Amino acid sequence: MTALPEIVVGETYVNPETSLSEDNPFHHGIVNGHKTTRSVRDELFEQPKFGRLTKIAEMVLLAFEQTDFCTFEVQYEIAHNYIHALVGGNESYSMASSGSAALPGTAVQLCKLRYCLPAQAVAAFRSDQHHQSRPHHARSLCTLRGLRLRAQLPVPYDNLEFNGFSIPQLQREILHRQHDERVFAGFMLHGIGQSALVTLDVCEPSGPCHPAGEFYILGDEYEIPWQYDRLFQYEITDVLAKYKLEANDRYSVQYSVIDLDGKKISSDIFGKVTVVVRPGSETKKGEVDKNIVAASHIRRNLEDLSKGEVESLKSALKRMQDDGTFGKIASFHGYPGLCTHEGRKVACCVHMVRPPSPTGTGCMLIRWRTSFWPTAPLSPCLTGTGHNPSDSCPHSSTRPPTSILAPKNVGAQPFLPGQDPRHQSGDHQRPSTELFNSDYLLNNVLLALEQTSFCDFEIQFEIVHNALHSLVGGRGLYSLSSLDYSAFDPVFFLHHANVDRIWAIWQALQQYRGLPDDKSDCALNVMRQPLRPFDDKGQNDYDLTNRYSRPIDIFDYSNHFDYHYDTLNFNSWTIPQLEEVLKRQRAQDRLFAGFLLHNIGTSADVQLFICVATGNGERNCNHPAGSFSVLGGETEMPFIFDRLYKYDISDPVRKLGLKLDSAGDIDLEIKIRAYNGSYLESSALRRPSLIFVPGEDNSQDQTGKTERRLIRKSVTSLTIGERRSLVLALQSLEEDSSATGFQALASFHAVPPLCPYPEANQLLYPRFSTTIYHDPVLDVDIPNPWAGAAITFENTKVERDFQLDRLSDHGEHGYDNWLWKQFLLALEQENYCDFEVQFEIAHNAIHAWVGGSKEHSMAHLHYASYDPIFLLHHSSTDRIYALWQELQRLRGHDPNEANCALELMREPLKPFSFGAPYNLDPITREYSKPEDVFDYKSHFNYEYDTLELAGINAELLLSIINKQKEKSRAFAGFLLGGIKTSAHVDILVCTSEDVCTEAGDFDVLGGTAEMPWSFDRLYRYEITELSTTVTELLMLAYILCNNTIGTCSPIVTGAGEEGLSVDDAFTVKVQLRALNGSELSSSLIPTPSVLYEPKSREYQHPV
Repeated sequence: MTALPEIVVGETYVNPETSLSEDNPFHHGIVNGHKTTRSVRDELFEQPKFGRLTKIAEMVLLAFEQTDFCTFEVQYEIAHNYIHALVGGNESYSMASSGSAALPGTAVQLCKLRYCLPAQAVAAFRSDQHHQSRPHHARSLCTLRGLRLRAQLPVPYDNLEFNGFSIPQLQREILHRQHDERVFAGFMLHGIGQSALVTLDVCEPSGPCHPAGEFYILGDEYEIPWQYDRLFQYEITDVLAKYKLEANDRYSVQYSVIDLDGKKISSDIFGKVTVVVRPGSETKKGEVDKNIVAASHIRRNLEDLSKGEVESLKSALKRMQDDGTFGKIASFHGYPGLCTHEGRKVACCVHMVRPPSPTGTGCMLIRWRTSFWPTAPLSPCLTGTGHNPSDSCPHSSTRPPTSILAPKNVGAQPFLPGQDPRHQSGDHQRPSTELFNSDYLLNNVLLALEQTSFCDFEIQFEIVHNALHSLVGGRGLYSLSSLDYSAFDPVFFLHHANVDRIWAIWQALQQYRGLPDDKSDCALNVMRQPLRPFDDKGQNDYDLTNRYSRPIDIFDYSNHFDYHYDTLNFNSWTIPQLEEVLKRQRAQDRLFAGFLLHNIGTSADVQLFICVATGNGERNCNHPAGSFSVLGGETEMPFIFDRLYKYDISDPVRKLGLKLDSAGDIDLEIKIRAYNGSYLESSALRRPSLIFVPGEDNSQDQTGKTERRLIRKSVTSLTIGERRSLVLALQSLEEDSSATGFQALASFHAVPPLCPYPEANQLLYPRFSTTIYHDPVLDVDIPNPWAGAAITFENTKVERDFQLDRLSDHGEHGYDNWLWKQFLLALEQENYCDFEVQFEIAHNAIHAWVGGSKEHSMAHLHYASYDPIFLLHHSSTDRIYALWQELQRLRGHDPNEANCALELMREPLKPFSFGAPYNLDPITREYSKPEDVFDYKSHFNYEYDTLELAGINAELLLSIINKQKEKSRAFAGFLLGGIKTSAHVDILVCTSEDVCTEAGDFDVLGGTAEMPWSFDRLYRYEITELSTTVTELLMLAYILCNNTIGTCSPIVTGAGEEGLSVDDAFTVKVQLRALNGSELSSSLIPTPSVLYEPKSREYQHPV
């Protein structure tokens, strides 16, 4: 746009009813006696180059890209602030001030986005979510307590387009953007009591800084205090590329906060910028890298060590304690504070928003291990004791004083509590009984391993790692419970050896998932900064941990630190088995309490309680929901996580008889108990939010309720009980004479063949031709409803005339018969409309082979749907349609894209789109457009047990299809349309002397009441293998040469054949035969053309 809309410009307007000039209510509002004003900036009318979007549109598109409502809301709110700032400028009473923005004449939106999002954008977001088969009801996703809306505005929108993009086009654009790796600057935003501009700069290590973008925040002195619970992300990919910077280079992101008068407010008010990387979508799944560097050290489970190895381990630790090395290394973590923050000494232990916990302790373990080598050359690296259920502490950490091998003397047990150098008192181990025979550690480590983002994993893993600190240390100050002194307990190193191993397991899972395992997707600026004090030669004299002191260096532990693991099994599960466990976990509906955690100056256990209404206006909060631990102390370095820690409260909510997806009706209360037993104010932590996550196999209805998808199975794989249910269901359907009964539903089929539904089952007739069904439960014979049905309006019954010669054909290899080849050719098509034409004609075969010459049968368009076999046949066509979608995914195409007949794809199908009394089903009425069928999982709530053709899965089918493309092929092409009848078509190839050879056949389905139709492209029938004699080969060569642009390619038929040339002319003819056997005019089908398709270069093998 180049100017504000005319409706808001004029101070007055002419009322068309009175013809009088009146004040324009869209021009200004009144606040505190002042008119609202505008100071429109030129940036509002940005005119991007062709093919590019404005800055505002780019930010809104990034918001649409988000797959959960709360992240969308954060991105969208900041995007929407642009309009406020660019229209209001620096005026006090304007859109730039949140206090004045909602007044008439100042904004199209009528409330601040923080509390009321622009509804059309939310509707577009929900529609896009629905299009992607993702949860799209906002209240089911996050901040449930703040979104307890009981009704929706009943005002529909004329369209949900954005910048000219329809919802499918938006999704394609989003997928295109997600293809490549991208980099973002992340901000933890909060209210600052005024509106402001935030400008970004990317600064290179050498010093020069480059502008990287800007965004606005909206506020004023009267705003309600607010703070986001997740990052706002601003993309800087193009800026890095412009200055030839890689995501992992040593650059920094700086920012300035400037008021709307141009005065700088701050450069650190939002804390440090987090750099986030989103990997591209092109990944390889299902493999784990087995190439392990030939490291000389193997980390082993403590429980697997021999008695001699355990004694050697104790001896080495004793020497470290005696010479002071142990205490020096322990001090790296907490007391006395070897790092500095804002002028005071603090512990060097860092939390996730600084480098993640395993990276720092990983360096400590390497440093600790190297001190073993001079005294314990036989000692292995340790991995702790795993997370299998246990009923005691490891023996090496609990035995009384023991005999030490080498040197031979009697010494204290070194794995008992150590000595704190300041207090010279032993640490206290007071293990809680909850440490043993509890599922807490296992379940929460599984939740951490489930995460596919490194930083999400780190948050979850850091908190569950804290649990062992709390459970072992208990209430002791000088114990594992305290961040200041935990590293002085030797169990700390056993625990963190296991922490490292679980981190390595997560990396192996990422490899198996086909996701990045060797880099962080967030906090990149921090990941490149050296960890203190490992980078300080004065305090760390070990070269390896000094050289590789950055958190990012820990990913490649095998190369950098010279070790690997004897096994990466977890709870006895291998990596593939573990991923299956996690998949089952993700398949369940779950409800989480979300916490934005930060330092509180002490270690504490956070106890959760569920509050429910008692019915008298009060709440009962005496329902424990679990607890988790935070690790802190006096020397703790300040931190705040940049994303939520999620605690699963699904089980306690279910035990109260509450539904997880109705969690907006419950609330949470927390109590914070410090390690010494005292209670802190609950306000020390922000109130948790409720987050409902539907299972991966579940869908949501319009109210946000979830239900599990139905599974469609092949009729040949049904159990006896399932077959009985199928028979009884059809019997009930046939007896139903209502608008939802069999006769009413069958009448829906007399429509043109433009719907994408064809396929067949070659072996249906033996199972469903018998007239009697034996009920195995009641042990009685009943009429088999699948054997036939009435056609009420014709006062007759369904007829069948099985063509057994065609139905029983098994092909050369037992599966590759005529029908299989036709379906394979259809599945080969990469264009939706090409697939649909081939598939439609292939599907007609079962109609013809079951109905034969009978009129009231599957062979006639008017009556086909009255035969119960029709339901089975079209259930099978649905499956092959879904198989084509899966092949499209494997080819790298969008499986939900139709790039032809778009006007038909978006036109509701009749009578499905009709209301009562024709179609009483709200689902098929709502999703009655052909394009709605693409997303069958979300729209119709079902999926398939398997996606196969004749027992061959999609991956193998694609290999067979590619093999087909390795040869040149010839096709006869037919431009088909409705002929008002069903017909069998024979294809003939004839010489000029009218000597004809049969080349194949196909069937057309029709009737006098059919709607006019015609395909907009050729139906192709392969005739490559027609030739069996030299004459026929010559004929085919002529056909190919006369239909090829450029040089004619000879046909190589095998040994001894040099190639072919011809002198005779050939034509392709058709013969049509009606159901009753009478001959129809061949002019009903236009003259066929002959097509030559050379072998695909992509699949040619070198000669």
